[in-house]
Amino acid sequence: KSLSRRLNTFNSTAFRVLYAPDYQTFVTNFILTDRQHPLYPIMVRRNEERKKEGIWWHVTTTNDLSKSSVVRSWCRRRLRNAFTDALKTRGFDRFGRLVDAGALEVPFRSLANVVKDKPDFQLRGSFRFHAQVPVIPAKY
Repeated sequence: KSLSRRLNTFNSTAFRVLYAPDYQTFVTNFILTDRQHPLYPIMVRRNEERKKEGIWWHVTTTNDLSKSSVVRSWCRRRLRNAFTDALKTRGFDRFGRLVDAGALEVPFRSLANVVKDKPDFQLRGSFRFHAQVPVIPAKY
């Protein structure tokens, strides 16, 4: 299976993951595909100006999670922090750039062998994490 297929079929009760190997802005993608949308020219220009490097990622919530905006923003922040902590423990910064190749040695030996000759290695693609109701009581 490809990485994108594995990530898109990743089952978690706390959140859903949407991954694309290319650079997409999942939230505004509907504007970028509709030439008649009034914001289309602005969003196309912003998308072209944005650097295509590292990983693009964001966390979303809906009113299904909670009616309270405080709870929704807390869940978004919690999921953001969990993802950045996971990247950090694996030797990456929040943009997916490798900053500590030594962190990959033990748990990800095959990946460490790939990146040892590439000091400028970085993850690529776009992630969207959508928080589900079980993220509220979940521990990380």
